Amino acid sequence: MCRFFGLRATAPTRIDCCLVRARNSLMAQSRRDLQGFDNADGWGIAAWRSHDLLIQREASAAHLDDDFRVAAARIEAATALAHVRRATVGAIQPVNTHPFSHGPWAFVHNGTVPYFEQIRARMLAGMSPEHRAAICGATDSEHLFHLVLSRHDQDGGPLLDSLAASLVQVLRWCREIGDYPRLGLNVLLTDGVRMVGSRWQRTLHVLARNGRQPCAECGRVHACDTPADGYRALVIASEPTTVDEPWQEVPERSAFEVGDDLGLRLESLDP
Repeated sequence: MCRFFGLRATAPTRIDCCLVRARNSLMAQSRRDLQGFDNADGWGIAAWRSHDLLIQREASAAHLDDDFRVAAARIEAATALAHVRRATVGAIQPVNTHPFSHGPWAFVHNGTVPYFEQIRARMLAGMSPEHRAAICGATDSEHLFHLVLSRHDQDGGPLLDSLAASLVQVLRWCREIGDYPRLGLNVLLTDGVRMVGSRWQRTLHVLARNGRQPCAECGRVHACDTPADGYRALVIASEPTTVDEPWQEVPERSAFEVGDDLGLRLESLDP
């Protein structure tokens, strides 16, 4: 199943409320999400500081690991990703734990490619030698990450186009084999400046926050030392982490990019 969180903001922002303190924080979702599943097979947090990617991953349950609380409390970033894993493909090991990274890029995935073993060779054939060699683990998610980056390197076009084309190709390969009711392709990909993602057969929500206001969940201001005017943030999460904010669903079967205005530009995924 897995659950993830993504943030893009106009200024450094504290994320430990969404990750630890909120009623449906990512840590709470590690123990039990809104669908009744645990996501206790690993956790990871990625953040960008002065364009440098900082990442920590552990093959342990976030709700049982004090390191998760400590890592979350340290983050003050304008871009961040976090993930709690429910393993479906690949052993429970740090190397198979999200976010996956390559250079400035980081990637999280909620879902499963059900025919991964049958299409793995095709995915590898679609990658550059650099990206084939960069794969360290055994997950469908890491292969998908490098497939997208390979296409983006080769095409040189908009990142959203590379993501959408890669996902559609995977969907077509799966369709050739059979039905794919379990297939889930919810992803987020970012280099700390650009962010794209998708929703396919898993829950996904988005929340826009404006201004430096105390949080109704933790009572603190999440924005760090920024002017009250002009602060904006966009939170993208598998499940709403808070109760009293106007979360909206990301449309099903769509790819999207986060614009400079922190709005979503949507594109239909049509295999």
